[in-house]
Amino acid sequence: MPSSLVAFPGHNEDLPANTNFTIAVTQQGMDLGFFTNAKLTYYSAPTFLNGDGLIIGHTHVTVQDLGGSFNPTTPADPTIFAFFLGVNTPLNQDSQVFAAVPGGLPAGFYRVFTMVANANHSPVQMPVAQRGAQDDCKYFSVGQTNNPVAIPDFGNVTPAAAPAPAPAPAAPAPAPAPAAGGKKGGKNGGGKNRGGKLRRAQI
Repeated sequence: MPSSLVAFPGHNEDLPANTNFTIAVTQQGMDLGFFTNAKLTYYSAPTFLNGDGLIIGHTHVTVQDLGGSFNPTTPADPTIFAFFLGVNTPLNQDSQVFAAVPGGLPAGFYRVFTMVANANHSPVQMPVAQRGAQDDCKYFSVGQTNNPVAIPDFGNVTPAAAPAPAPAPAAPAPAPAPAAGGKKGGKNGGGKNRGGKLRRAQI
């Protein structure tokens, strides 16, 4: 089953304000790097597995302002976020993916979440109800101390590329030709087309 860990920033760490940093996510139990064009294929196909039985898909990271403290009294508005990125890169050799945050964040208190999804952007369907969560969350602050954490260098993090266009569904198979001398409306004449179902588009 998929399981995520926000490796950076760490819980309760304080980052310098308005400074570039990179969110690092460690992932297991999922084959990342599959990301279709959401404008054409959003929720349009079921979840697929790779040859090892792992869900193929991608993850997202989203950062929300907590409103001045680590203990807000009301839930955050899901339509408001300080940063969001769909990460369409595969895992590296350390089972990690990254999301660069250009310019960093202004001083404040924040939470960062992962949100794993299948290739067509649906939330992953987990096989059992009693389990650990597939996503992770860390609370962190920005510009709140005189000794902020050092920003790690994860190398050259390439911004997310545009998703590949969605494959077109296969054309329906032609209806079988009527048998010679068949009666009109019979099984071979005007009957049902049993070969005309669309095949599911492959990712």
